[in-house]
Amino acid sequence: MNFIKSYFLGIKAQKARQKSLACERETFNYEQASSIGLLFRVANGNGEHQYINQFVQGLKRDGKKVETLTFFDRTEDSPYDFPFNFFTEKDISNFGVFTSSKIHNFIEKKFDYLFCINLDEFEPFDLILSASKAKCRIGKYDEQRAQLFELMIQVEGNSIKQLIEQIQHYTKAICFNH
Repeated sequence: MNFIKSYFLGIKAQKARQKSLACERETFNYEQASSIGLLFRVANGNGEHQYINQFVQGLKRDGKKVETLTFFDRTEDSPYDFPFNFFTEKDISNFGVFTSSKIHNFIEKKFDYLFCINLDEFEPFDLILSASKAKCRIGKYDEQRAQLFELMIQVEGNSIKQLIEQIQHYTKAICFNH
């Protein structure tokens, strides 16, 4: 991204990490959850796209309605075998404002769970997570981003596969009382 865009995104993301801008949160048992948002970003060429495909297939087998959003900067064909929404750098103004209706629609959805499958800090995702209307946001443990998640998963190493496995394990194992 260009310097100006990165600068404004950095400022907005830092503010977002300090306080979540969106709604009151709520937690559900996995069995009760019906709508799942999946915000994901996988580096090109590392072969981990298959794990996202398997994760989405598993969620659908469990009867979940899944909507996805990714930052997609690939020029070749999609490695995913499910329908997904994406945005590119062109969908972010030079002042760090989202210009895509796909992003705004994703933010407004009241998902039961919003899974963030991303291994590194990515400022556009921080902004999406902070503004999201999702009831429970789940992602990789990062002390600096604690305000963005209701459940954070510690991952040994830096593997999309392990992050997904741990998210599946903990969301299915933890029972919330209402």
